[in-house]
Amino acid sequence: MRGYGQDEVAFLMGVSVMTVIRLRRELRHQIREAGRLSDPLLITGQTMAFYDNMIQEVMELAHQSQDAGNRNEGIRLALQLERDRQRFLTLTGFYDANRVQPYTEMVAEGVRGEGVNQLTRFLSLILDDECGCRAKHDPP
Repeated sequence: MRGYGQDEVAFLMGVSVMTVIRLRRELRHQIREAGRLSDPLLITGQTMAFYDNMIQEVMELAHQSQDAGNRNEGIRLALQLERDRQRFLTLTGFYDANRVQPYTEMVAEGVRGEGVNQLTRFLSLILDDECGCRAKHDPP
């Protein structure tokens, strides 16, 4: 979560700075433990679960906020988390080792992966009437 201080993350998540520090410490510990087992799939899975949970929490808090600035900041943080996740996957060689199926092929085969579902949910939160973000010219 480059570019965000622990106090900003704590504010956006609605938790204390100590909770953010504890979560980061736990994640580092889990990664070290997983590294000792020499199981790259376990490390990747735990890291992906962490990002999924963080993005979900941030988006729910942004959606619940009445303040447009907080909603925008939550969305910005969620996008930063997704960029960090993609950077992690790239640096670990995940994309080099796994053939990534383009979305158009997934739709053609009738498959909707979790990532696609998350993106759909993310976009629906952005365009939700309740958040007041929909432009006047957009159809309801």
